Amino acid sequence: MKKKLGCLLPVIFLIITTNISAQKRSLQFGGKLINELVNHGYGPGIGADIVYKITKHSGIVTGLYFKIDPHQYTAYSPGRTYSVSKFSERTIMVPLLYKFESKLVTLTAGGTVSYILNYRESDKLFTHLTGQLEPAVTISISKSFYFGKSLVFEPEIRASAPIPEGGVGTGLNLSLRKTIF
Repeated sequence: MKKKLGCLLPVIFLIITTNISAQKRSLQFGGKLINELVNHGYGPGIGADIVYKITKHSGIVTGLYFKIDPHQYTAYSPGRTYSVSKFSERTIMVPLLYKFESKLVTLTAGGTVSYILNYRESDKLFTHLTGQLEPAVTISISKSFYFGKSLVFEPEIRASAPIPEGGVGTGLNLSLRKTIF
């Protein structure tokens, strides 16, 4: 009897700890409105947001976003005349961020890779340092508001800096997500 109980204790412990850990995990899926201010103007966008909470306070954020990034190019001629060309880059972004959530505030940090859809058109006006793929470092601070058990509204202030170009884009983004499990 003692041998059977001794063999069952690790199995019971594993079942209990797995069950407790699984209760803290959740998957949220939703949409995001992107309102970014960059050096050249206002860059609006939309996207799909996925948040996988590993523990009560931490998780991973990813998604797929589409953003319009306005640029203004100035060409100077020797006679002190210049011409201004306005161009909007259309980009698809994929973030991979670590998320820490407390009762007061939520912090995220990580990276984003942007793929410029109309790179050939923008490359005619301006030579890019990084090419069609642009990595960036991003951090944000937000507050999650839970409505019931399954709906999350999250306003966010975000800052991103492309690598190696530099510069900072800041924005106020709004997310609305539904908890799947």
